[in-house]
Amino acid sequence: MSIGYVYILSNERVPSLVKIGYTEGDPSVRAKELSRGTGVPGNWIVEKSWKLENPYKWERKLHASLNQYREMPGEFFE
Repeated sequence: MSIGYVYILSNERVPSLVKIGYTEGDPSVRAKELSRGTGVPGNWIVEKSWKLENPYKWERKLHASLNQYREMPGEFFE
């Protein structure tokens, strides 16, 4: 079973959305990667993260429970 993090990221350039995802690495490193590679201007900031077993499973559960707030396909929520 993998250990990793589920995280919530924000970006001042898209204040109405958060990104909910998972990583098996450090969430702050993931935020920096996304800040460079998504095409969204501005920097992603880790608002909250949880260290969990099987973070992918927990990410899927969160996405399903928040589906009504999903802004677009993927990991972005209002």
